[in-house]
Amino acid sequence: MPFLSTTRTIKSSRVVKASLPDALRAVQDPRTLIQLNPLVISCKPDERDNTLWHIVDRLKILCISTTTKYTARFKLVQDGIDCDTHASGVHIINKWRVTALGDGRCEVSEEAILTTSKLLVGYVHGQIKTSHAQMLETMAAQMDSKEETDKKEETKKDV
Repeated sequence: MPFLSTTRTIKSSRVVKASLPDALRAVQDPRTLIQLNPLVISCKPDERDNTLWHIVDRLKILCISTTTKYTARFKLVQDGIDCDTHASGVHIINKWRVTALGDGRCEVSEEAILTTSKLLVGYVHGQIKTSHAQMLETMAAQMDSKEETDKKEETKKDV
């Protein structure tokens, strides 16, 4: 029933120490992006459609741990990836983008357009906001770590 549903937009971004190709490689790999989400406990590509992924999240609802299964369809775009997610009563369109800032830095941004029932919107909005902020932090830490490793390797080559 459309009159019982509502739409919210959630935006987040993080500057990462990475070249544009490295940042794009991380964002445009569905498995990597999915596994960055701290709620995800499993994911696998569809056997017949490699753009479709089957994902299982662990959620806590009123101190009770439960799981939810859903699908996500990924579409590569020049500057990132789009993801169309369908779960029980929840529809999310994610747009992940990477923008070069110079000096070996990029901004990774996400816009999530959430449509769900008015009863669920507060909970789902909170889950997305928290878990996707953690995703960006983990991604940044991994890229920072990779950059440090790359610098050490270059130093070894120079010696």
